[in-house]
Amino acid sequence: MSLTNVRNVPTDVKAALIRDVEEQDRSLSDTAVEILATYFDVASPLSGRNSGPRAGLSDQLQLRVSDGLAAALWQAAREWRVTQSQAVIQVLAAHYGLPYRPKRRGKVIT
Repeated sequence: MSLTNVRNVPTDVKAALIRDVEEQDRSLSDTAVEILATYFDVASPLSGRNSGPRAGLSDQLQLRVSDGLAAALWQAAREWRVTQSQAVIQVLAAHYGLPYRPKRRGKVIT
């Protein structure tokens, strides 16, 4: 397991993620990691932690990911010509049906 820091998360993406956290009563990291692992079809064990105090609307996420998911994120970022943070945000935004266009030119997933 490794930590992946995601910066500049749009407010609408973070708010959608927080709604899921509150509905599922699990951590922000576990909720995001499950979405990412499903998208990339890789195993990434969840921590099993509860949501704890309500997550804030800062523009950052800290995710605990498996080595396989970390590699998939790195590969996607490379292929899409974006940062790893942007790759994470693209997948989360697509999951929630929210628009997101990274600042760098790259492939936008749907």
